[in-house]
Amino acid sequence: MAAVEERRRIVAVIGTTAVGKSKLGMALALALDGEIVSCDSIQVYAGLPLASNQPTAAELAAVRHHLVGHVAMDGTYSVHQFVAEAHAAIDDIFARGKVPIVVGGTHYYLNALAVAPLPSAQLAAAVAAADPSAAVDASHLDLAALAQADDATAHAALASVDPVTAARTHPSARRSVNTALRTVVQTGVRHSNVVKAQRAAPEPARYEPLLLWPRAELDVLDARIDARVDAMVDRGLLAELDAAAELLASGGASQGGDAGLVQAIGLKEFAPYLESRTSAALEACLVQHKLATRQYARSQIKYIRNVFVRRGVKVYPLDATDDSASGWEAAVKAPAEAAARAWLAGSEVGLSAEKAPAEEAHDPWAVFTS
Repeated sequence: MAAVEERRRIVAVIGTTAVGKSKLGMALALALDGEIVSCDSIQVYAGLPLASNQPTAAELAAVRHHLVGHVAMDGTYSVHQFVAEAHAAIDDIFARGKVPIVVGGTHYYLNALAVAPLPSAQLAAAVAAADPSAAVDASHLDLAALAQADDATAHAALASVDPVTAARTHPSARRSVNTALRTVVQTGVRHSNVVKAQRAAPEPARYEPLLLWPRAELDVLDARIDARVDAMVDRGLLAELDAAAELLASGGASQGGDAGLVQAIGLKEFAPYLESRTSAALEACLVQHKLATRQYARSQIKYIRNVFVRRGVKVYPLDATDDSASGWEAAVKAPAEAAARAWLAGSEVGLSAEKAPAEEAHDPWAVFTS
């Protein structure tokens, strides 16, 4: 467990899809001699460059990126893997005298990395030592097999070893189910007991992040999302999804809740077209894909407000509604760069943090997702 005084400052760009996170991350990396650590649960997969909006060849040549396209498309990936790999990447970036810039919209990954760390094995051991009833024998559970099982099977397995967590977790919340199972199997302690201890005495994160949040008015954001979907289709999204669908149909990919193919927005929405190949189906699927992406963007906003802001984590919004060259430079790039330089120097960032709602603060340790 890292001591508080050992925490190092990093810069993180958060926000919704299509708002300009990657654009801002690139600008900051070029200005600060930084490297980008992707914080995106789909960008880790190879074979989905359009569906996951991976950096282009030009962007990869200009700025070194980490945790992009390194997992097989038919594989699985978890928040535990992300945290371990992000730690290694960030520490390596620091060791080479550069600035780590975490960029992405998978906010629960960032939460585990730099806000509310996942419960450690040491904490689980301490919980078991203090309360032997928290220990449970889960040696009969096969995590690899459960990762590919259907939601009902995985949830039933969790209920057999941790009924408290299972009772508060819907079977379709697959990442939460898988994380709880992983905790129990790997530590021999119920996830619910470990989370309770984490909530009572939070372990400090290894890094201290500056959270920059470019955001746009929803009507503007929706229009950008629609335009991005149309552009992705023009660039070959359907062929990419077709190949992914064939891999699933052949039985060559996991269909469990953690599988990259299952998570990616697009495959499910375009399934009717991939089956019928009719223009009517394509139009209907385009509508569904745009709707799903809009809904995802709203869930990203809710996470920022309900987990980061309500917990008291300072998040600095930047108005990205005007994406003209001059508007973006004045409202997003220039203030973000100035804030990042000040942050890394240990000074005040000069920005106003998002204000927390008056409601009771959300507990980021209540349910972990993977």
